[in-house]
Amino acid sequence: MNLSFTLPKTFETDANGVQKTPVREIFVSNGGSDRGDGTREKPYKTVACAFRKLAPGTALRIMPGVYNEAVNSNWKDDHKLYGTEDEPIWIGGCPGEEKPVLTHESGPFFLNKGCYVIFHDMIITGTRGGVASTMNIHAGGSFEYVSHHFVFRDLIGHDNEGCVTLKGAGVHDAWIINCDLSGKSGYIIDFVGGHNITIAGNYIHDSSGVGVKMKGGSTDSDICGNFFENTGMQAIDVGQATGYKCFNPPIIPGRTYEARGIRVSGNIFKECLAPFAFWSSTDCHFTGNTVVNPREYLFRLLPGEKDLPLANNGFPHDNTVKNNIFYYNKNRGMGDWANMVPNIPQKDKDTIIFRNNLFYNTDSPDNSLPEAKGLTYSDSISADPLFTDAANDDYSLSADSPAKGLGAVN
Repeated sequence: MNLSFTLPKTFETDANGVQKTPVREIFVSNGGSDRGDGTREKPYKTVACAFRKLAPGTALRIMPGVYNEAVNSNWKDDHKLYGTEDEPIWIGGCPGEEKPVLTHESGPFFLNKGCYVIFHDMIITGTRGGVASTMNIHAGGSFEYVSHHFVFRDLIGHDNEGCVTLKGAGVHDAWIINCDLSGKSGYIIDFVGGHNITIAGNYIHDSSGVGVKMKGGSTDSDICGNFFENTGMQAIDVGQATGYKCFNPPIIPGRTYEARGIRVSGNIFKECLAPFAFWSSTDCHFTGNTVVNPREYLFRLLPGEKDLPLANNGFPHDNTVKNNIFYYNKNRGMGDWANMVPNIPQKDKDTIIFRNNLFYNTDSPDNSLPEAKGLTYSDSISADPLFTDAANDDYSLSADSPAKGLGAVN
């Protein structure tokens, strides 16, 4: 795993790149008391107690230990997490100390509305079942208000089963960076109506479901510089089949897509069912990625929910796939090069541009280029990319590689 990637700046630094610092710290410890004063010497015992004390410029410092509780800011709760750009709110472990473990079967965090909050340096685990999410940021069912400006960094999420590890609904301006996220089953990251979202520099792996979903009217977001490994379904869903009431903003008949302006670039995908699926999507781009040994497909083209009044009848339209490396073994169990529903109109296939991609079938190099199936592959290369050391996940390119300028690592 040798991605060379500069993590994006967030509101956690000022205009000069200087890290902001809290004006007050509140401490939580397994050995504390909720009758304490929240200092390091007299910490609170529960995260929920400390949560009620948070205000702009405050950092909740969770000391090492295991905390089995669910912290909720629900629709009827007057206490919301409203930080400001100059004075955000921090929730996480103590800098330089062992990460605390936050666990609960229904998820340790559910936040209904909020802004300028940074979640950091925690292990989130133990969520079980159905509609639960390990971390859930929600707009409270409102289309007038959105939750906005959240950072999730340096988190470890694992052993979450049948749920979403990180869920956002009606969220604008959020960053998920430098996290290690996996799950026994379910999805890892799921945004419904996510706008201006950056998912960068993460290791997303080992789940029976999808790695990242951007759906429900999501727009203008970047998924870049991540390493995806062993997702049971496609690593990334660009759009999906979302229920009518879940779109944020609401559907405008004939004009809304599941996803618009989603950019997937500079990622490595290893042994996922497929690297990506374009559902009901437009102006979305899969560019400069390295795909290694997909288990079923090189890509998928699928429609949105058929009964919704989506733009273009729910079919993907006007998307690009370019400058990627597809390195695979067709006889290793792959079902086909591409998975497409048979009723995608040719006029829509003509707007999905495949250009300047390298395809290499290690089992049969002379049979590397995908079957057309109505798609046009222009300026394709069929050659061994000559990775430096693929056996050890080094996908940088050797000096004489024919794939210079392509893929995630150059």
